[in-house]
Amino acid sequence: TDVPDPTIFPPMQGHFLQPVHSDIFGPKGTNKFWTNWLVASGEDMAIFPMPYALKWRELNVGSSELTVSHGPPILAYGTEADTGPDRVRYYLTPFISEIALGAVEEFVMGDYAVVKEGIFGVHVETRGPAGTGRKVTYPIFSGMA
Repeated sequence: TDVPDPTIFPPMQGHFLQPVHSDIFGPKGTNKFWTNWLVASGEDMAIFPMPYALKWRELNVGSSELTVSHGPPILAYGTEADTGPDRVRYYLTPFISEIALGAVEEFVMGDYAVVKEGIFGVHVETRGPAGTGRKVTYPIFSGMA
């Protein structure tokens, strides 16, 4: 293949985001609901496997937990000037931590890794201090209801 025409596709510089928190060797899935957790700037953001939203919360006891939100979406309808008054222009779902999953034992804060990736989801593992062998694996899949 040839390089695309730079007048149509101008080259970009500095856009590459190095993956983090992944034990997967080779290419990473792109445009997946869990992508926030694989870039450093998204570690503290929620992911949306629908109908739930998931987010890591650090605890002050040397651990972290996976928080779950399932609040009702807020719908914003359009106007005659844009999408029409009967169509949703956009929606948002505020993150309200309703339940949390974790362990009582000490785990390393922020130390999670995607250990298995598939078409519809991932397995995310949190780990204990070195030498303990502790781990919790969270299977997270789209449409988890």
